[in-house]
Amino acid sequence: MVTDLLRAILEADNVTRRLGEAVNKVTGIRRSNYVMLLHLYDDDGRRITALASALELDISVVSRRVVALEEAGLVSREVDPDDRRAQVVSLTRAGRDTIAHNRSVYVEALEDITSSWGTDELRTLASGLHRLGSHGLPDLDADVAP
Repeated sequence: MVTDLLRAILEADNVTRRLGEAVNKVTGIRRSNYVMLLHLYDDDGRRITALASALELDISVVSRRVVALEEAGLVSREVDPDDRRAQVVSLTRAGRDTIAHNRSVYVEALEDITSSWGTDELRTLASGLHRLGSHGLPDLDADVAP
């Protein structure tokens, strides 16, 4: 059963990657940047360190993405009033509009993909994916045989 689950996860990953590429062609926003914008939408005014932690990425990667998103006018950076050494990242109006546009493109595509699915199937899939996504990863030994 776990082998079937692994295959299903890999197939779903392929679909989400292709879907992200298709949405990028329509909206001009890469999936990785959209995910970052969503984190800010859910909790606006975050420090770069908190954003990096939430995204499970290195601070340098997040900092580069923030600069690119700021140059695109989607986020703004300000000095953190509680710690002047830190910066707080917030969505701009254009960033919120971008999220709304991307969301509508993703939703339309997912509605098309799942048009023959029943409500219970969609709920079960969503519930399972939420559980999977919220679970921490095991500590995998580097010396485990392939």
